[in-house]
Amino acid sequence: MLLIFHRKRNRPRRFLCLALLLMALPSYGAAKKEPATVRDLAYGEALFRFYEGDYFKAITRLQVAWQQQLLPNHRDDAQLLLGGLYLSYGLHQEAGDIFARLLDQNVEAAVRNRARLYLARIWYQRGYLDRAETALMEMRGEGMAPAMDAERRLLMTYVRMSQGRYQEAVEALGAWRDEKGADNAYGRYNLGISLVRSGQGEQGFELLDALGQMHANDEEMRALRDKANLALGYTYLQQDKAQQARAYLERVRLDGLASGKALLGLGWAESSQGRHKEALKPWLALSRRGAFDTAVQEAQLAIPYALLQLDAENQAIAYYEQAIAAFQGETRQLQRLRKAFTQGGVAQNFLQDDEMDGMGWYWRLDKLPPGVESRYLYELLSRHEFQEVLKNYRDLQYLAHNLERWAANMGAYEDMLALRRDTYAARAPRIQASYERLDLGQARAQRDAYVARLAAIERNGDTAGLATAAEQVLRQRLEKAEEILSRYPGHEKLARQRDKQRLLNGVLLWRETQDFKARLWNVRKHLRQLDEQIARAGQARQSIEAAQRDAPRGFEGFDRRIAVHRDQIGALQIRITASIAAQEAYLQRLVLDELERRSKRLDEYLAQARYGLARVYDQIATRQEAQP
Repeated sequence: MLLIFHRKRNRPRRFLCLALLLMALPSYGAAKKEPATVRDLAYGEALFRFYEGDYFKAITRLQVAWQQQLLPNHRDDAQLLLGGLYLSYGLHQEAGDIFARLLDQNVEAAVRNRARLYLARIWYQRGYLDRAETALMEMRGEGMAPAMDAERRLLMTYVRMSQGRYQEAVEALGAWRDEKGADNAYGRYNLGISLVRSGQGEQGFELLDALGQMHANDEEMRALRDKANLALGYTYLQQDKAQQARAYLERVRLDGLASGKALLGLGWAESSQGRHKEALKPWLALSRRGAFDTAVQEAQLAIPYALLQLDAENQAIAYYEQAIAAFQGETRQLQRLRKAFTQGGVAQNFLQDDEMDGMGWYWRLDKLPPGVESRYLYELLSRHEFQEVLKNYRDLQYLAHNLERWAANMGAYEDMLALRRDTYAARAPRIQASYERLDLGQARAQRDAYVARLAAIERNGDTAGLATAAEQVLRQRLEKAEEILSRYPGHEKLARQRDKQRLLNGVLLWRETQDFKARLWNVRKHLRQLDEQIARAGQARQSIEAAQRDAPRGFEGFDRRIAVHRDQIGALQIRITASIAAQEAYLQRLVLDELERRSKRLDEYLAQARYGLARVYDQIATRQEAQP
């Protein structure tokens, strides 16, 4: 038995990691270039949201930035990122439109290659293999880095393997033979499978054997190593080469996911050589595991078969009875599960421990949820189809929660609008009264009077006209002293006071004359400032008048927009509810079909066990009748 391992379907995380690099770095596909810098703030914010794992906000930010034309330097990269986000959420048509539109535009070769790569992945996921191959064939060497070319060849291999064109798949991946790394390990695995399927078994076995002995640093690579050994072991079993099969099956880890099938195959390898006692060892070890495992169930049938070959009829009867009891118990359990899942609640059962805090680019159910049903559905849970439907359900639930929050916010927006109207209505009269008290005509008249007076002072050289307040007080005191002294013109005792009064009057006149030009310049400066203030006051009055005139219009339309958005949210909620129900129904059908499949298989095993038990009893009865 050969297992084709379609990594794209089972492991989207690594592909999307590469996709992230292809999208986020515009110069990724160009050789010998410095990494590009983000030159548009909106694009940088979207990337920040993306790297933070807030993919929904990344999408909305890109859409807003695109509508507001905020991406002059990163238009193509932003479209690629948006298309990739659409693609990860299953919006194949929207993503395909973006990539096709980019291909119709005059963009650089690296962007075109990335768009073709994404477009090919869309066609591959939707089953349009011919279109996927055409898109991959149109990718050009210019602007394509080795990592992008490796992704192209790997996807081309999956396309051709899906069509059964194994020889051409070998041609697509032939250059990976001696390369290292996780991506190339999967490439070599698929290359080995393709070589075997295309009739080049020796080369394929060589590649798979190398993978079966590779050093693995993580669980992912260890699981791939087990798969390679398991594929080799069952291939040799099909070719009746039990000794070679045993060598590869013994390499499989006992604690890995492939251990059950490896133990089962190891037992058949021993049994095919007539070593039934040795075959019992792996089968007995396997039978002690959970009876829900298919490999365990087959081992429960194989054990009494081997015992019969060893003429241990009584033990065979005991193990047949144990197998029948186990199969009946599992059948009853499956019936209970089918009844429970028929009533609904499939998705909630698998997402009961999920925080559901966002739409996940990389999200997938990577651990079995608690409950007895998980052990019967682990094969289903590992399938791409189930994971995608569950992810769609989860994303729809997230969108439904968002719509609920937005619907609640509509009431808050209405309250905010009402509050702004009330606030305006309360403040408008006070603002009106305050600027009406401001008489700009009088202020301009006073300013003109100041200008005229300054001109007269300058024209007449009136230095006293620019005297300070202290100087004016001092002049008044000197004039009063002069008036008093003038009453006693011939009084000799006042001669000293007269001299002092004339001296102070001269000092004051000298000071006013000395500072006259500086004071003229200072007054002109203040007049200019006064002009500016009067102009600003005029502008402020015009702004207030315009605001009073436009403010009511600023509230217009918001009621209608809120109502429109409320209706849109309501319509979306109806669609979301219908979509959630459809996804739930689809999940329910997948689960029930899986349980039905397991039930039918258990019925077959149960029939075989009963037939085997009846045959043993028949053999004993026949032998007893033949005795004298």
